[in-house]
Amino acid sequence: MTLLEPVEGTWACVTIGGRDVRGDLVGFSRRIAVVAFERAQPLAVGATVRLQLGVRAGDRSDDTAVLARVLHVLLTRDGRPAAAFTLPDEIGPARRDDARVPFDERVNLVVCDGRVVGDAHQTARAVDLSAAGMSVVSDRELPPTTTVLLRFTLPNATSAMQFRARVRWCRRQERGYLCGLQFTGLKGTQGRDIAAAVLALADDVSER
Repeated sequence: MTLLEPVEGTWACVTIGGRDVRGDLVGFSRRIAVVAFERAQPLAVGATVRLQLGVRAGDRSDDTAVLARVLHVLLTRDGRPAAAFTLPDEIGPARRDDARVPFDERVNLVVCDGRVVGDAHQTARAVDLSAAGMSVVSDRELPPTTTVLLRFTLPNATSAMQFRARVRWCRRQERGYLCGLQFTGLKGTQGRDIAAAVLALADDVSER
C-alpha cells in the first residue's frame, strides 16, 4: 500500500451532512481507507458516514458504497485535510469505536501522578495499537484515570517517540495486568504518525 499518496485510478465520495463531498483515496487496506479533501470537513471521530469508493478503468468507472466509521482526522504529507475510515468489517455494536491492530513492542512507561506504589518507571509490552490508544501488559496494576508517559518505537520509525496517555481500564490476568490506554494531548505530527502506523500494521495483517 502506498501510504498517504494518491491511489492511481481511484476516487472517493463521502456524504457529510447530506452533501456528497468528493476526495482522493490516498491510503487503502482491507480494513481502513484514507480520503483526502480540498478543504477541512466537519467529520467527528466515531461518526458513521456513507463512503463511496470507485475505480476507473478506461471509460468505465466501477464503484461501491458502504457505511464507514470515522477513525481519525489527519493531514497528508502535502498538508491536505484527510480522514481515515474503518470499513464495514470493523463497524457494528459489538466492535470498539476504533480499529485496533496487533502490535508487539516494548514500551517504557512512567506514571505521572503518583498513584502507583514503588518505582514510577516500568517496562510493559504492547498488545495492540489504534489511532486512539493501545493495550499493554504490565507487571503492576495501573488504576483507571492514571496519567502515564509512554515511550516506544512505531513501525517503520527510526527512533522511539514519547506519548501521554490515560489508563481507561486495567484487568488482572494469568501473567500481569492487561491495561487499556487512551492517548491524550497529541502534538505536532503525532496523530498522523500513529494513524500511519495503524494503516501499515493493518496492511501487514491483511497480507498474511
